[in-house]
Amino acid sequence: MRISPVLLVLVAAVAFVGAACSDAADVVDTADTADVVDTAVAEDAGAASPSGDTGDADSALDQASETANADAPLDVDESATVVTFNDATLTAAELAAFAAAIGADDTGALDLWLLMTAIEFDLAASGRPVTELDLADAELLVGAADDDPDANLIRANAIFAVARSVAEDVATGAVDPAAAPEVLCSSHILVDSEAEAIDVAALAQAGGDFAELAIEYSTGPSGPNGGDLGCVTTATFVPEFGDGARENGPGVTGPVQSQFGWHVIQVRSIGPGTLENHPELGEADVAGFLQEQIDTEAGRYLEELAAIANERVGAEAVIDPAYGAWDLELGQLVLS
Repeated sequence: MRISPVLLVLVAAVAFVGAACSDAADVVDTADTADVVDTAVAEDAGAASPSGDTGDADSALDQASETANADAPLDVDESATVVTFNDATLTAAELAAFAAAIGADDTGALDLWLLMTAIEFDLAASGRPVTELDLADAELLVGAADDDPDANLIRANAIFAVARSVAEDVATGAVDPAAAPEVLCSSHILVDSEAEAIDVAALAQAGGDFAELAIEYSTGPSGPNGGDLGCVTTATFVPEFGDGARENGPGVTGPVQSQFGWHVIQVRSIGPGTLENHPELGEADVAGFLQEQIDTEAGRYLEELAAIANERVGAEAVIDPAYGAWDLELGQLVLS
């Protein structure tokens, strides 16, 4: 199923007022150690960085509204019911107010309302309903940016906050703190051909200063920094890079080919991300790797929650056909 931009916002389970999930960059930010993984060996965004970047909430909503379907007809009865779903109804006037509050058109706002209503239902069914206290907390959050916040915007924030909390609880219970992810502390030199890689590897293996060789020969962005890639999980890298480092173990590898070129890798340490395995790491680093695992598991839970919500909308929502019909493949309304 291709997930719609609106559904992606739901999967992120991030409040509209505050932070929102945006596309991850080509590099993995390791700000704690001031290291950046080279673009030549970092995976594509989604797989490389489970947590993703956080950005402005409006930009996420703008993206959703830009790709949403055309606006609903303008000549509508404001008191008319647009949708009935899970014993909740939404009038045209309420929809227009919600759309204005999130900066989307009516159809994009209706997509969101349907999905958040389904998620609210499933959260309640799992034993964690959205409470009056959740709504009050959300109203304080939204009210900090709007003196007269829209009721559905408050409700959306409350639903997403609960969904995120449940996801974190589930993920924390699913992750074994003793099962640390595999971590690689390394530097590398990227060149264009196998012959160059053979020559550079020979120099490094003969005792040449790896950082100086990287500065002289590497074509990758990390070259001026001596090729240093810091300590990150092996899932960060393209498979060939991680496999080459793993097969070699500590020391300097021979040529390792990936889609980016030929690598010579200086493996300082590789193995589960513990202080014992990696002298370079600190306790904060180890905690960060554990949090990555929790974030990944939380993301899986939210994806499942969103998929269930999508199916529920398609099966149960009664929608005014003037606004379209629910498309299960797209996870959004489409006009006939």
